[in-house]
Amino acid sequence: MNKKALLILGGIFILIVGTLVFLLFQQYKTKKIATTNQPEIAVKQPQDDKKAATTTPSGNSEVANSTAKVFVNQTVVSPYISASGKLSYLTSSGEIASSEIVASKITNLQVKGVGKTDVDRALWKPNSVSEALLEYRAAGKRRWDYVNTETGKTISLPAQISSIGWLGTSGKIIYIWLDKNNKSALFTANPDNSGFLKIVDMWENDNEIHVSPDGKYILFYRTSNTGQTNAINLATTDGKIFKSIIKEGFNLGVLWAPDSNHFLFNRQDTTTGLKTLWVGDVLGYSAALSIPAQLEKTSWSKDSVFVYVFYTSPDSSTALEKLYIVNTNTKEQQEYNPGVPVSATSLLLDTSENHIYFKNLLDDKLYVMPLHTQE
Repeated sequence: MNKKALLILGGIFILIVGTLVFLLFQQYKTKKIATTNQPEIAVKQPQDDKKAATTTPSGNSEVANSTAKVFVNQTVVSPYISASGKLSYLTSSGEIASSEIVASKITNLQVKGVGKTDVDRALWKPNSVSEALLEYRAAGKRRWDYVNTETGKTISLPAQISSIGWLGTSGKIIYIWLDKNNKSALFTANPDNSGFLKIVDMWENDNEIHVSPDGKYILFYRTSNTGQTNAINLATTDGKIFKSIIKEGFNLGVLWAPDSNHFLFNRQDTTTGLKTLWVGDVLGYSAALSIPAQLEKTSWSKDSVFVYVFYTSPDSSTALEKLYIVNTNTKEQQEYNPGVPVSATSLLLDTSENHIYFKNLLDDKLYVMPLHTQE
């Protein structure tokens, strides 16, 4: 073979190798772009090193016992702590009690009667301990009364309302109205139902709505769906945008994070009925937290990164509930042992997030439990 032929063959070989290298690089680049474009939770990284647990290889970290104790020694319904740190709750005798919390103690307690002893829960007006929507059952249906302890006003809202919430901090309410023709629509109104305004017709008649803290979005889902999937849908409260954002799985319940972007929800196994916690955002991102707990046993941190949840771990040697602080980014968990038997619900954090308050279903009293420091 002459020299010229060798040069030609060498050039062809170099061209082939170069082409293969180029194609491999393009494939790598495409995969990288596709990965980075997947929806992600836009959350801040933990700032409080007291919450950033040093984890074991399993991703969990157990700390010393942090004994829970009775804080309100009577039956409480729907306890609530406002942004200013004031505590409010209903009593079984039909009263609204409100107070300040100073050094984990109740001060300036005020009790005002509302004349209702059959309340299932209270939807508190954001940052208010004197106004609420009281939920109860009448003739087999949910009903709501608007109550204002400052004015002494109590108003029964119409029976056609099937689901309701506060419209952020606007002072208005938003609800689904089911008319006599069995058609549903979304309305806004003043809390006494004056000044009502229709926003948009709804798709189904069994929707449950949950309003974001900033009042911009509602998440809704069906409550009597018998199918294998139950979507969580999003709408803007002006009715201009409607879309399904969590389409897979059978999903129930919503707990908004303070940032009005993220939320917790339950996904239920349609065969076993087991509910587990998931986290999602308004763009449609969702991820399993792999925690067998219901939403009633959870609460968000103020930075919308951590979730506080009581549950019994499948790996536990006892059936007792413990508190876990879960980083929704890394899924790491920090464990707290309450030291007493509890079945926790209605979780609340004080303004410093150094204490967690909860209703113990074993005696219906309000408990307090220190976090990060031992008391």
